[in-house]
Parts: sequence; structure tokens; C-alpha cells
Amino acid sequence: MGMIEIAGYKSLKCNDNVDLIIGEGADFNGLVIQNDGLPKCGSRATVTIGSHVHTGKRCQIRTSDHDFISGYPMVHRSLAGYKSEDVSIGAYTWIGDDVLIMKGVNIGKGVIIQAKSVVVSDIPDFAIVGGHPAKVFSYRSKEDFLFFKSLRLEKIKGDFKSSKKLFDKHLAQRDNIAIEEELLDTIMDFTFKLSNESNNYFSGKLEDDQLYFDDGREIPSHSIAYVSVSSEINEDTLWRFLQLLKRKLCYSSVIKLPTPNLASEHLQSRLSNIGYVFCSESGTVSLKDNHKDICKICGSEDTEYVTDNPSFLLPIFKCNECNLIQTSQISDLSLTLYYNQEFRPERVDFTDAQIKQFDTRASFQKEFIFQDGVITNYKNILDIGAGIGSLIKSFDSTQHELFAIEPDPKVSQYYSNTQVSLLESIEESNVKYDIICASHVLEHANNPADFLNQLSENLNESGIIFIEVPIENVDFLNSSRLTSKSGHLTHFTLDAFESLIKNHTCFEIVKLGTSGPEMNDYITTKVKIRDYLYNRTDLNGIHLRALLKRKATSDSYNEHAKDEFVKYHKLAHDSIYSNLELKSLLESLLLENQDFKERLKQSEFKLSQAKNNSADLSRKCQKLDQDLISLKKKLAAVEKQHSDVVNSNSWKITAIPRKLVSKLK
Repeated sequence: MGMIEIAGYKSLKCNDNVDLIIGEGADFNGLVIQNDGLPKCGSRATVTIGSHVHTGKRCQIRTSDHDFISGYPMVHRSLAGYKSEDVSIGAYTWIGDDVLIMKGVNIGKGVIIQAKSVVVSDIPDFAIVGGHPAKVFSYRSKEDFLFFKSLRLEKIKGDFKSSKKLFDKHLAQRDNIAIEEELLDTIMDFTFKLSNESNNYFSGKLEDDQLYFDDGREIPSHSIAYVSVSSEINEDTLWRFLQLLKRKLCYSSVIKLPTPNLASEHLQSRLSNIGYVFCSESGTVSLKDNHKDICKICGSEDTEYVTDNPSFLLPIFKCNECNLIQTSQISDLSLTLYYNQEFRPERVDFTDAQIKQFDTRASFQKEFIFQDGVITNYKNILDIGAGIGSLIKSFDSTQHELFAIEPDPKVSQYYSNTQVSLLESIEESNVKYDIICASHVLEHANNPADFLNQLSENLNESGIIFIEVPIENVDFLNSSRLTSKSGHLTHFTLDAFESLIKNHTCFEIVKLGTSGPEMNDYITTKVKIRDYLYNRTDLNGIHLRALLKRKATSDSYNEHAKDEFVKYHKLAHDSIYSNLELKSLLESLLLENQDFKERLKQSEFKLSQAKNNSADLSRKCQKLDQDLISLKKKLAAVEKQHSDVVNSNSWKITAIPRKLVSKLK
């Protein structure tokens, strides 16, 4: 009688005379299901486990025990036999470590069982139990339970598909068993107004946990300006509706509730936690932060929503001041995690065709750099975001010093056995570069202006920077060509790129060009970029190429740049002065510390000597005390002898002769 094992995170063990029925999203952490009954005697049992049940470590379900009622001795297993009964566990039950569940037990939905409990009887829905035997001592809030369940469904709704193959052979009877699911299948109607349709109202519905137009189309993100909710709705449905609605709202959206008292104080608190504000007087709900994104380059608040970035699930907006399209601010930590864990997993092993495409693109990029004689004398070359190194490796390593920065560890193997020095950061080398290449890098920077200005510190006075970025205008961003694999944070147009370089960096454009197909062809047809890698004679391609150099004189800097330079120069001067003061203070403290250590050492030596002298004095005092005691004893003996003599008759009789003798003397 072997054990069936299901490995992985959802691991469990079960012998072959148990029929398993398992719901979606359950995980077991090594659960053991044991039925000791003999199949040939009809001693089978069915164990039904509902959706999203979680068990801790070392848990067991025993569907049988000895049939001791028969009177046979326990040792005679074949005669006494076993008694088997079914076990069922309701959906969303949480079972702690080392829990033992005995035969015939029916556990309700949403139950919590404390660790090391022994369950021998039925448990009602939402109960919290513990002990040996397990007893009910509290109940979960049904409202909180449904809220938790809706979040859990949203989080792991698709996970079951990836592991379904492991369970197929154990789930044959699943469709015949009614397992409690309680999905949010409520159909709710509402009316809304889109931000770009000021006079038109639309009908919408909440169905299958999604928001749709009444004709079945999905409502786009950040598009709803006003919502009116029908009166036929309960608080649980309203809560889920507002959760789903948040990503659909514009910044100044208003949700009108049928009655102000529909949102209880508890619901209002929960709404506040996810960014809503409830107004009891008007019976409306609105977003807490009714402000637009601020441009990361010029600081303008005059921005408008474009679409959502599928790589980061953040809004993409356009600045109406500098025309730059950009994704909302993302933290450096989140960005690092994205590139380390999610960015282009296929980069581990490129095909020969892909490598050929990279090499071809590199040859045309190199042609763009040198064909007009913008730079002739160069030695040190740096390629930032070098990928597999096609561009940097195309330079002659016998004539030039070649450096590359590529933070993606998946492509590091392409630099083995090359003459390219692979750096972790630009600060790692003190080299001043004649050429810095940044192909398809600038669009990944949180702030491209800051990125370029920092590069200027590592560029020789006559050096150049080669840039290639994709053109991603509003038409592109609203097309199917926008994918979740790009990781782009800045979305350039030709005008926005030129404005960025001119007004917010210390560089000027000395050459501008494009490659790739035209935008309309790329969006509407299935053209391949690999067929358009050459340098175009116009500026209509979807990839922008540029050569930058430092602005010729200080007069070419705009007033903003000069002010910034003066400010940072003053900060640097103050910092240097402060550092000198700190250095002097530190040296003084070190000298004082050294002197203190020497004095402490001397004090410790004197203390040691004093301790030794104290020990000697103590010994001498003890000897003197002993001598004193001895002398006192001798004195007492002498005094006694003297008293005896003085009080004796002989002394009295001889008193007159002693006086005569004393006078004669």
C-alpha cells in the first residue's frame, strides 16, 4: 500500500485507499492523510478539502481507527480491523502546525485551528478552535473574512492554472462535489461619466469581479470622472466595488452613493486606508489625494493622463509644459527588484539570429558616430547598458581602451574572453572617456536629465555621447505595441528629446538621426525592426539617434543651469570647509584619546601597585594583631603574678626592711 505524493509548495502524502477532492489554491506544507483500513474490506474514505485551505507543517488527517467495539484484542489487527469515516474541510480554513484531525470530522468554512490541536468533532463556520480536544473559544468576523477572501482570490486567482497538472489525477471527482466558493458573483449596475465625454453618461456593471460597460467592453484605467451607484447594494458589495473602481478613476472623480448612511464607520475607516475620503453630508466618496502627477524634469503640475505602464502598473502622463511623456515616480528599490527579477528573462540565452541582429545594429550605430567626422581622436570608450556588448566589442581593442557597464547579470557570460573591462558602476574607474555610448538606456532612467548631467563628469572636454532611444508618442502608447517587457520610464518624442537636452542638460545636440520603420507602419502593420536598422535620411523612424557634446561656452548655459551650478558649487565649497573642520577636530580627538589611553594605563599600573601594597599591609596588620594578642596574654600573666606577690604575707612582713633598704640606697 504505497503513498501518493504531490511535491512542491502544495505537498501532501496520501495512501491509495483515500479518495481526494481538492479545491483551487489549497496548499498543504507536507500534510499526511492516512487511512489504515483495508481496501479489500471496503474500508475506503473520502477527504474533501475546500478552496484556499492552508495547513501548517506536520499536520495529519486520520480517517480510520481500530474497531475496538468488536471485542477482539487490539494485537489481532486482521480480526479487529479498522473503522473508516469521511473527513471534510471547508474553504478558506487555516490549520496551524502539528494539528491532528480524526475520522468523521466536518470542519466548516473560514475556520482557524490553533497549532497542536486534536480535532475529534465537527467545527462550525468561522469558528476559532484549539486544544485537545479542540473546542470553540471564539468566532471570526464574517465581514472581515469576506474581505480577506476577496483579496486572496484577487492575488492567487491565476496561480492554480500553473500547477493544475500536478493535481489532475487526484481531482477526477471534483466536479461532482459541491465545494463552497462564494465568489463575488453579484451583478451590480451603476452609471458613470468619462473624463473625455463631458455630456454623456454610460451604464456599467460589476460582474465576475470586473467592471464593464453594459455592452461587455472593459472600462479603461483612469477614465471615469463621475459615478452614481444604485440603491440595490449592500455594504460588502460596495466595498469590493470601490476597490475595483479605484484604478478606473480620474484624479478628481466623485462617487455618489444612494444614501449617506450606506457607508458605516467601519467601512469609512477601511476606505480611508486605501485612499478614499467619505463625505457624510453629500453622501459622496472621492480620492484622498486629488492631485496630478508632477513632471520629474520641469516640476510642472500641468499634466494629463495617457495610459497605464504595463511593466510597473503605474500611470503614464504627459507634461504640458515640456511635452515629455513619463511614467509616475517609482522608487529605486522597486526599480532594482524589477530589473533583477522581471526584466526580459529571455536574455539568458540569445539565438544566433538575435545576436546577428544586435551586431548589425551596432555596425550602423558605429557608422552614425563616425560618418560626419564629429570626433576623430579618441582612446577611452565606455558603453553603458551594453547588453551582450555588440557595440563596444566592434571597436579595435588594440587601439583603444574598452569599458562596459551592464547591470543585468544574465548577459555577463558574453564578456568572457574579451578585451572589454566590465564595470559595476561608472565610479569604479577614474578614467575620463572620449566616447560614451548609451543605446536604449535613457528611457530606463528615473530622471534622464540628471543621468546625462552626471555623465558629463566622466567625459573629456572634447568627448561625445552617443544616444539611441525609442520614439514612444501617444499613438504608440495607446497601441498594442506597448508591452509589459520594456521597463521604460520615459517615453520620448523628437520635440521632447530636443527640449530636454537644450533646457535641462549641459549638452547640445551636434547630430540627430533616426532608424527603424515609420511610426504609423509600425503600429498598424507587422513590420519587423530588424529590417530597418540602417540610418535613415529623415527623422521619421521610431528609433532616435543623437550625438551630444558639452555646450561650447558658459554663455550657452541657460540661467537655470547657471543658478544650479552656483548653488551646487557653494554646497561643495561649504562641504569641503566642513570636512576640513571635521578632519581637524577628528585629529584633535585622536590625540586626546591617545593621551587618555596613556593616562589610563598609568592609573591602572598605580592601582595594581596600590592593590599589591594593600595586600602587604593587610598581612602585616594581621601579624601585628597576633603579636598584640600574645603580648596582652603575657601582660595579664605578669599582672597576675604581681598581684599575687603584693597580696602575699611575705610581702607584707618584709615591708619595713624594704623601706630601710630603700632609704639607705
